[in-house]
Amino acid sequence: MVFSQWSNNVAPVVTIENLKEHVDQEVTLQGWLYNKTGKGKLQFLQVRDGTGICQVVVFRGNVSEEDFDAGKQLTQESCLSVTGRVKAEPRAPGIPGGFELDATSLAIVQI
Repeated sequence: MVFSQWSNNVAPVVTIENLKEHVDQEVTLQGWLYNKTGKGKLQFLQVRDGTGICQVVVFRGNVSEEDFDAGKQLTQESCLSVTGRVKAEPRAPGIPGGFELDATSLAIVQI
């Protein structure tokens, strides 16, 4: 099992293609920011890792203020490590793979 060197969490590092095997579990994704949008207390990050693209939901109430601010600083192709709970999202066909990650922590590796 692999653990992230950029995160204080002990969640296993998984690839986006393997998210389906970790529904309702806490995992860490490492990859690059493909796109982002957000407003107020909510940010939506599309993260890619070479195996696919995943939507990461960053809610101000679920992460530290420092991590939320880090999400705002990200630019396209920034390298990041994000930990959160995997959630199946069948009602959103626009989400690649049908899974999203509800972030609990976020670390910038490089902008």
